[in-house]
Amino acid sequence: MHTLDNARNDPRAGTMLRATVRDGRGLREFAVADLSSRGLMGRLEHPPGRGEFVELKVSGHILAGHVRWVKGPLFGVALRDRVDVARVLGGKPPPRSPTTTVAQMQPPQTLVRTVASYCVMALAAGCAAYVIADLFIL
Repeated sequence: MHTLDNARNDPRAGTMLRATVRDGRGLREFAVADLSSRGLMGRLEHPPGRGEFVELKVSGHILAGHVRWVKGPLFGVALRDRVDVARVLGGKPPPRSPTTTVAQMQPPQTLVRTVASYCVMALAAGCAAYVIADLFIL
Protein backbone atom coordinates (compact mmCIF):
# COMPACT_ATOMS: atom_id res chain seq x y z
CA MET A 1 0.00 0.00 0.00
CA HIS A 2 1.35 3.41 -0.98
CA THR A 3 0.85 5.95 1.80
CA LEU A 4 1.96 9.53 2.18
CA ASP A 5 4.67 8.37 4.61
CA ASN A 6 6.07 5.97 2.01
CA ALA A 7 6.12 8.76 -0.59
CA ARG A 8 8.33 11.01 1.56
CA ASN A 9 11.94 10.88 0.47
CA ASP A 10 13.37 13.92 2.23
CA PRO A 11 14.68 13.45 5.77
CA ARG A 12 12.84 15.42 8.42
CA ALA A 13 14.52 17.38 11.17
CA GLY A 14 12.59 17.78 14.41
CA THR A 15 12.65 21.38 15.62
CA MET A 16 11.36 23.70 18.32
CA LEU A 17 11.47 26.81 16.12
CA ARG A 18 9.02 29.68 16.47
CA ALA A 19 7.76 31.06 13.18
CA THR A 20 4.96 33.15 11.71
CA VAL A 21 2.31 32.20 9.19
CA ARG A 22 0.35 34.62 7.00
CA ASP A 23 -2.94 33.11 5.92
CA GLY A 24 -6.58 34.14 5.56
CA ARG A 25 -6.70 35.01 9.26
CA GLY A 26 -3.70 37.34 9.11
CA LEU A 27 -0.24 37.03 10.62
CA ARG A 28 0.09 34.53 13.50
CA GLU A 29 2.87 32.83 15.42
CA PHE A 30 3.22 29.04 15.42
CA ALA A 31 5.71 26.30 16.29
CA VAL A 32 7.57 24.34 13.61
CA ALA A 33 7.57 20.69 14.73
CA ASP A 34 9.61 19.30 11.83
CA LEU A 35 11.19 20.57 8.65
CA SER A 36 12.39 19.03 5.40
CA SER A 37 13.61 20.57 2.17
CA ARG A 38 10.09 20.33 0.67
CA GLY A 39 7.76 20.84 3.63
CA LEU A 40 7.14 21.33 7.30
CA MET A 41 4.78 20.36 10.07
CA GLY A 42 3.49 23.11 12.30
CA ARG A 43 1.51 23.34 15.50
CA LEU A 44 -1.09 26.08 15.95
CA GLU A 45 -4.29 26.17 18.00
CA HIS A 46 -6.32 27.22 14.96
CA PRO A 47 -4.26 26.15 11.93
CA PRO A 48 -4.85 27.36 8.37
CA GLY A 49 -7.32 25.34 6.31
CA ARG A 50 -6.39 22.46 4.04
CA GLY A 51 -5.56 23.73 0.54
CA GLU A 52 -4.95 27.29 1.75
CA PHE A 53 -1.90 29.13 0.43
CA VAL A 54 0.35 30.42 3.20
CA GLU A 55 3.48 32.49 3.61
CA LEU A 56 5.81 31.44 6.42
CA LYS A 57 8.72 33.19 8.06
CA VAL A 58 11.10 30.74 9.72
CA SER A 59 14.49 31.90 11.06
CA GLY A 60 14.43 34.87 8.68
CA HIS A 61 13.54 32.72 5.67
CA ILE A 62 10.34 33.59 3.81
CA LEU A 63 8.73 30.38 2.57
CA ALA A 64 5.58 29.97 0.50
CA GLY A 65 3.47 26.86 0.20
CA HIS A 66 0.06 25.35 0.61
CA VAL A 67 -1.48 23.40 3.45
CA ARG A 68 -1.70 19.71 2.51
CA TRP A 69 -3.30 18.37 5.69
CA VAL A 70 -4.70 19.43 9.05
CA LYS A 71 -5.23 17.22 12.09
CA GLY A 72 -6.23 19.04 15.26
CA PRO A 73 -3.58 21.67 16.02
CA LEU A 74 -1.08 20.09 13.59
CA PHE A 75 -0.82 21.01 9.91
CA GLY A 76 1.48 20.11 7.05
CA VAL A 77 2.71 22.54 4.42
CA ALA A 78 4.14 21.57 1.03
CA LEU A 79 6.68 24.27 0.18
CA ARG A 80 6.75 25.90 -3.25
CA ASP A 81 10.57 25.94 -3.41
CA ARG A 82 13.18 23.72 -1.80
CA VAL A 83 14.69 25.06 1.40
CA ASP A 84 18.18 24.54 2.82
CA VAL A 85 17.25 22.84 6.11
CA ALA A 86 20.72 23.24 7.66
CA ARG A 87 20.68 26.95 6.89
CA VAL A 88 17.23 27.44 8.44
CA LEU A 89 18.03 25.36 11.54
CA GLY A 90 21.37 27.15 11.92
CA GLY A 91 19.67 30.54 11.86
CA LYS A 92 21.69 31.58 8.81
CA PRO A 93 20.03 34.13 6.54
CA PRO A 94 18.76 33.04 3.13
CA PRO A 95 21.35 33.29 0.34
CA ARG A 96 19.10 35.59 -1.71
CA SER A 97 15.69 37.20 -1.47
CA PRO A 98 12.69 34.91 -1.93
CA THR A 99 11.25 34.66 -5.42
CA THR A 100 7.82 33.29 -4.55
CA THR A 101 5.13 34.97 -2.50
CA VAL A 102 1.64 33.92 -1.57
CA ALA A 103 0.21 36.48 -4.02
CA GLN A 104 2.12 34.82 -6.87
CA MET A 105 0.83 31.39 -5.83
CA GLN A 106 -2.84 32.35 -5.71
CA PRO A 107 -4.66 31.12 -8.79
CA PRO A 108 -5.24 34.17 -11.02
CA GLN A 109 -8.77 35.15 -11.93
CA THR A 110 -9.40 33.57 -15.30
CA LEU A 111 -10.24 35.54 -18.41
CA VAL A 112 -13.55 33.70 -18.74
CA ARG A 113 -14.55 34.71 -15.21
CA THR A 114 -13.61 38.33 -15.88
CA VAL A 115 -15.54 38.44 -19.16
CA ALA A 116 -18.55 36.81 -17.49
CA SER A 117 -18.51 39.46 -14.74
CA TYR A 118 -18.48 42.28 -17.29
CA CYS A 119 -21.28 40.59 -19.27
CA VAL A 120 -23.47 40.45 -16.17
CA MET A 121 -22.78 44.13 -15.45
CA ALA A 122 -23.53 45.05 -19.09
CA LEU A 123 -26.77 43.07 -19.00
CA ALA A 124 -27.83 44.81 -15.78
CA ALA A 125 -27.00 48.22 -17.27
CA GLY A 126 -28.93 47.36 -20.45
CA CYS A 127 -31.98 46.29 -18.44
CA ALA A 128 -31.86 49.49 -16.41
CA ALA A 129 -31.58 51.57 -19.60
CA TYR A 130 -34.57 49.74 -21.11
CA VAL A 131 -36.72 50.35 -18.03
CA ILE A 132 -35.80 54.03 -17.99
CA ALA A 133 -36.47 54.36 -21.73
CA ASP A 134 -39.78 52.50 -21.36
CA LEU A 135 -40.95 54.79 -18.56
CA PHE A 136 -39.92 58.14 -20.00
CA ILE A 137 -39.63 57.78 -23.76
CA LEU A 138 -41.92 55.04 -24.97
